[in-house]
Amino acid sequence: MAVFAVMRNTVPTNRIPDCSCNSQNDRRWLEQEYLPQLVGRVLYVGVSSYTTCYWNRVPEPEKFETIDLAENRACFGSPFRHYVGNFLELTPACCYDHIALYGLFEHPWVTDPDTTRQIIEHADRLARRTVLFGPRENLGSWEPLFHRKPLSEYTVVFKGVIDNNLIWWGSKLWAGYCGVRGMP
Repeated sequence: MAVFAVMRNTVPTNRIPDCSCNSQNDRRWLEQEYLPQLVGRVLYVGVSSYTTCYWNRVPEPEKFETIDLAENRACFGSPFRHYVGNFLELTPACCYDHIALYGLFEHPWVTDPDTTRQIIEHADRLARRTVLFGPRENLGSWEPLFHRKPLSEYTVVFKGVIDNNLIWWGSKLWAGYCGVRGMP
């Protein structure tokens, strides 16, 4: 069984971090179009300096959680709940309404197709409503994944390329179901 450190970052919730300096169009899309639509429990996988304000972009900030492998990045995670550990080993007590895996697939530990499949399947198990992927490279190699289970069982909310980043956001056809300990 994996052991996770649950941390809170050092950003006070009464001080809203400024992300307006983010010049990347894809990150602006996340902040202005995607995150404001996420009502409910959200898990954002992978954090860095540019994700510090993401918790404040959702309608219910106290339900925004983050996870990253690196303990030194905890300061960029959610001020409400941040996990340090491997996403593939995360076993929460209840499902997330939305899971965002944006930029995760560009990291060195996610290079082989088997790990990619495991991440997609684990996100599907933990998500009740939507999943977002934002791979950066080899855009053509991602297309077959969207036509196989479990992603073929999603309705596409958004699919596009912004700044050479493929963004795929899908909604479960059977919204409300997730595979966490048999809970709906």
